[in-house]
Amino acid sequence: MKNVYTRSFEIAPPPQNLDYSKGFTLAEILITLGIIGVIASLTINIVVNSAKNLEYKTAYKKAYSDFSQALVSSLNNDEIIPRNQSNDENATNSEWLALKGKFTIVQECTPKELYNCWEKGDTFNGMPNTGYGKAFVDSTGRVWALYFSSENIYLVDINGYKKPNKFGKDRFVFFLGDSKGRINKGLATRVIPANDQLIQNSWCNYPPCYYTSWLLN
Repeated sequence: MKNVYTRSFEIAPPPQNLDYSKGFTLAEILITLGIIGVIASLTINIVVNSAKNLEYKTAYKKAYSDFSQALVSSLNNDEIIPRNQSNDENATNSEWLALKGKFTIVQECTPKELYNCWEKGDTFNGMPNTGYGKAFVDSTGRVWALYFSSENIYLVDINGYKKPNKFGKDRFVFFLGDSKGRINKGLATRVIPANDQLIQNSWCNYPPCYYTSWLLN
């Protein structure tokens, strides 16, 4: 008697041979390594630039503080004469002599000798130049320069001859003024930084230039 509960099963065919040895091709490996290299390079550049900017910012704050203290000391000693107009060579000369006297000077340069102190490079509205740009190097290696012989604008390179020698990076500008800003007449009572420059112009050839923000943050 046939067993109705008995079922016949067909034996399933064996699986086809699988190739487990297939991996990445050399081209795929090289492409992957190339992508990793690009990402690593970008990351390293970001880290290096961030560290450099922090270094520049710290030195800029120190320069601003030292210049401000020099102004206060000069005012306390009545070494600066009031400005009669925006272009006042006598007032500028009194400012320069008074402020310069508050630093330990290791080298001083007349306008014709400017580039013995101030490395040729980026300029601020075309300044300084050998027509008007007196300069001196202080004991920390910073270089201070006069923008123009009759104006109350002063320039500093926080690391001297070292690159990049660019405004907004390692070069900065200070004005003399009061609580309202730069003054054209009267006696200056404070050091004023330039405004931030976010687009390329004669005040910032390599934007952005965070002249104010770097002092606040």
